[in-house]
Amino acid sequence: MNVAMIDPSAFTPPYDHHLCEGLSQRECDVTLFTTDFEYLNWDSETPYKKTNFFYKYTNQIYSDGTRSWHRKLIKGSEHITNMILFIRQIKQLDPDIIHFQWLPLPIFDKNLAKILKRIAPIVHTVHDTIPYHGASPSRLQKWGIRSAPKVFDKLIVHTKDAKSKLTDREIQESKISVVPHGPIHYPDSDQSDMDESVYESTNEQTILFFGGIKEYKGVDVLLRSFAGLPSELQNGAKLKIAGSASLEISELQELACELEIEDRVDWDIRYVPDEEVPRLFGSADIVVFPYRNADQSGALMTALPYGKPIIASDVGGFSKTLTDGIHGYLVEPENPDSLCAALENTLLNESKRNQMGEAVLRLSDNILSWEQIGMETIQVYKSTTQSSVSIKNSR
Repeated sequence: MNVAMIDPSAFTPPYDHHLCEGLSQRECDVTLFTTDFEYLNWDSETPYKKTNFFYKYTNQIYSDGTRSWHRKLIKGSEHITNMILFIRQIKQLDPDIIHFQWLPLPIFDKNLAKILKRIAPIVHTVHDTIPYHGASPSRLQKWGIRSAPKVFDKLIVHTKDAKSKLTDREIQESKISVVPHGPIHYPDSDQSDMDESVYESTNEQTILFFGGIKEYKGVDVLLRSFAGLPSELQNGAKLKIAGSASLEISELQELACELEIEDRVDWDIRYVPDEEVPRLFGSADIVVFPYRNADQSGALMTALPYGKPIIASDVGGFSKTLTDGIHGYLVEPENPDSLCAALENTLLNESKRNQMGEAVLRLSDNILSWEQIGMETIQVYKSTTQSSVSIKNSR
């Protein structure tokens, strides 16, 4: 089966990589269309083809990573041009399935998807059933975001709850398939090339928040929770915030100062390169996800293989993946006291931490492999072609 996978802005490179690998293991011929993403460092050649089709001009102009209103304007314009050219590229590829991971410009992308349907059936993975998690993107990005999923032949979500949210929006239940999110495995890297000062070993217990810093992820709740710990626990612990920020980080840093915990917080505000991820989790004692809402979390799936106790909000994919008291603790969202109590219990009990860490590692081993996820995804593809155009390879 010939599959065209599309993630124009490289919103979820690790997920794209693992899914494309899983499909390739099931003998699919996969081409990933995305953009240049300098932080990927998989240590072996991929079994799928990857082409940096999108935003070449924008990446060249803003090679220093500058983010500004004019960059968004140029990128948006280039997106429209790229997507029009993409039609020609797809015709040449002649795929059996066109699978979108993300729609950067929904009002335009959904209309282009209607054209692509004439070439092959189209599938869309809806990673976030609450558009932008309630945040306020540009007005242009808001247009069409809620109606866009209805254009696709089939939709994939990661949990039954996410499926229910889409059916509540009057999307046909028969169009929606639940395919789980698998664990993310980062390649081992040469530790000697790393800056030892970033992950230096100390006697402090490290509480790690990892992933993109956005309003819905509740870093402010985490700061208030940490501030509520007894002083002896605070003095023996460090809160590490690691990830790129999509909000004004100075406001969170000011909150840490107001709470008088600024000397206990280590801010690592950047996209953490792949080669540093294993060391980052290796140096952590507890991993925390204080989210306000979520369908499923790539950051959670990244944490599982490292076998660390996890404290997470009792929402979405967290409550469906983790068992309270076994893998860590599930706490009430937006409740600093609930999170603080879980942190205190975990910090004080080394034996319990070790047991929870081992349970998380077992959980990671028992979650569906990406080859199995690839097989389930292929079943979605086959059901898609049965209800629209026959797969060319099965003629």
